[in-house]
Amino acid sequence: MATNSRREDALLDLRSRLVFIEIAKGYGSDAGKAIFMGETPVFGPDDPPAALAIVVGADSPTTQGGLVRTRVPVEIQAIVPATIDDAFMALEAIVADIKRAVEIEGVQAFRTRSLKGTLPMGLERGVTRILPRDEGSLFVGTGIEYVLSFEEKWGDP
Repeated sequence: MATNSRREDALLDLRSRLVFIEIAKGYGSDAGKAIFMGETPVFGPDDPPAALAIVVGADSPTTQGGLVRTRVPVEIQAIVPATIDDAFMALEAIVADIKRAVEIEGVQAFRTRSLKGTLPMGLERGVTRILPRDEGSLFVGTGIEYVLSFEEKWGDP
């Protein structure tokens, strides 16, 4: 039976931390109730008031002998309707929720930035940016980047 790759385990753990983002669990939003993996959703009128998207960027591997060191940028995007009062500040609150869920939930549980040991080289926070808004779009968004860094043996992801 095949096992998950280190990359897959890290992405699954990242998603499992974001699921905690609910007002009932002490966060400022319910953005964790709608998480999209690998895509930025296009919302309609019946969609949730806030959502998260995990968008994986191009990795940058370096090979040294039989060892591959890889850095994978992952942007966690927060998306809200542009029609809500002070949409920008709603996004800022969700960015804070994301930081708490990814950085504190993991630290409390494991005292490490390694995502349950899948990233022995660590997890780094990158830039936060406003997502470009398509003309006529009813939604606005912000993205916060995290970089997953790990090693794997050649042929053993």
